[in-house]
Amino acid sequence: MASEKSEYNQKIKGMVSLAPIAFLSNQRSPLFKFIVHFYGLMEWGSSYCNVHQWFPRNRLQAQTLSTIIRNAPGSLTKGFCVCWFL
Repeated sequence: MASEKSEYNQKIKGMVSLAPIAFLSNQRSPLFKFIVHFYGLMEWGSSYCNVHQWFPRNRLQAQTLSTIIRNAPGSLTKGFCVCWFL
């Protein structure tokens, strides 16, 4: 809103944004376009395995990720590795 109407900049002291940060269906990346088709399966699998967060690391996730990284081409996994290990 501040970018559209600059007169609001002096009136706004803070903002709490609770909207989603991204929509996977609007992605340009072919990898994300591929993943979005399997969202239902991924959601079922994560609830079945009782995994509700991906970034808190545990042994199963570390082994799975290392297997994927070792067997996939580097160009596909480079961005994911950078995000995961930061």
